[in-house]
Amino acid sequence: MLPASTLTPSGRQIKKYIEQMTYFANAPDDQSLANSTAYVWVLQVIANDGYDALNTAIEVFVEYNLNELKAIETLHIILLALSIMTIVVFFIMMYRPYIKLLHQDTRAIAGMLSQLPAEVDVEGHVKEIVLGM
Repeated sequence: MLPASTLTPSGRQIKKYIEQMTYFANAPDDQSLANSTAYVWVLQVIANDGYDALNTAIEVFVEYNLNELKAIETLHIILLALSIMTIVVFFIMMYRPYIKLLHQDTRAIAGMLSQLPAEVDVEGHVKEIVLGM
């Protein structure tokens, strides 16, 4: 009936429980009484042991899945950090030529301003041109 159920002890218990319940369902009325020893044994022993085995299997399953989820969470954190580092490196590399040009222009402007006489009001001239004052 359940070929894979014979692989584990709990599977054998469940198979035995199903067989006994099928027997009680098909048995004549005088043999399938609720106070018969076989019926009480099935309900007390097999049902309780099967319940405990299923609870143990569920606990193992939940623990395994929680460990897998923690591993996935760690992987996501690592990938997030790598993504942020990649974006930062990308922007640094993208703006590097512009920063180099900015430094060159700043040097050129500083060199030109250093050649002006001291009495020239460079700051006022820039305000006048840029701000219109």
